[in-house]
Amino acid sequence: MITYIHTGDIKPLSLPSTAPPALHFLSSYVPALDSSSHDLRKKHFSPNATITTNAGPPTEFAKMDKMFEMRDQLCESFSHVVNRVWIIEQPDGKITAFMDWSSTTVFKGKTDKPAIVPEFSVMHLEKAGEGDRGVNGLWCTGIENWMDVSPVKEVRDEINAKAGPKPE
Repeated sequence: MITYIHTGDIKPLSLPSTAPPALHFLSSYVPALDSSSHDLRKKHFSPNATITTNAGPPTEFAKMDKMFEMRDQLCESFSHVVNRVWIIEQPDGKITAFMDWSSTTVFKGKTDKPAIVPEFSVMHLEKAGEGDRGVNGLWCTGIENWMDVSPVKEVRDEINAKAGPKPE
């Protein structure tokens, strides 16, 4: 078993030459997650990958494109900052990456109040299968996320309150 710990930014140009392939995968994944291109995000996931948030039921990543479309419609900007990553490589080639990071959501019409959400994620990575998916030879088979989404809900509720009741 090999363990690697990285503290700080994971932008490609800031990575040390000794960084493992999993860290290079993550340096591509984070901007893809933050982008408006679902096709770019999909390259990072196996066809059957699931995402679980706050111990809820797993959601197939392939079915999340509508959620990303809604984010693009409602947000002025959306981004993540990575604080620390722990990577554990198993002898069988499977990799577990733990990420301490935060997201910042800036809603359209509410640019004066960014919603900052601390997050912790566990990503399960494996050697990518054949085809056009995979980055740096890897893809994600599952993610477990933990986050307090109340800052996002607070700003969203303020926007909805200003908009008034929806017509029936």
